[in-house]
Amino acid sequence: ISVLTGGYYWFLYGLMVMMIICRFLGTKQRLIMIALGSMFISIILPENSPIIVQKIFHYLFFFISGVLMKSVYNSVSINNWKFYLIVSLFSFVIYVTLGNYQYIIVKLYIAPIFGCIAFWSISILIRKCFKRELILSYFGKYSLQFYLNHLLIVLPCYYLAKYIGFHSSFASWLVIVCATIFISFVMFKLEKQYYISRLICGFQSYKANKLY
Repeated sequence: ISVLTGGYYWFLYGLMVMMIICRFLGTKQRLIMIALGSMFISIILPENSPIIVQKIFHYLFFFISGVLMKSVYNSVSINNWKFYLIVSLFSFVIYVTLGNYQYIIVKLYIAPIFGCIAFWSISILIRKCFKRELILSYFGKYSLQFYLNHLLIVLPCYYLAKYIGFHSSFASWLVIVCATIFISFVMFKLEKQYYISRLICGFQSYKANKLY
């Protein structure tokens, strides 16, 4: 069952399904209909439904919203940092206020939407305040690739720290984190050099789909 549902990594299975849907059914009209349909199905799904099914239908709405947002991002982007400050504060207050409501549509969608808007606005605000490309922006852009790489090497890094024999758990943790980030970065650079690895790791865009 874990192999079929992803186990602890169910979101990678779910993400793969959502990416396939958006790549092959990627017109605005279809995606909007799919997003609304997934919202409806998520609300009426029985609680004993498989977790992977619940998660896919739940997060598909947000995934598609991100794809659609990307297609119009430049046209709705505003340069005034005060706008993002007001939006982030307003959205965060609404998110916290709605957090106590038990209505399923509020809990699953309305409150999380305002939470997403709040953290998106905060991210834009931080970037505009520094007025230059941050290293966090770089890692954020390729976060999925770094995450997939770290799955392959975090265990060897753990055994490396154990072999070195640190007496401090913090020192072991620091070695694991630094080694994992460094090796993931090297893998990331190598993966970008070849067409097949770019395609597998999500660097090569699907040219037939303008939205994704």
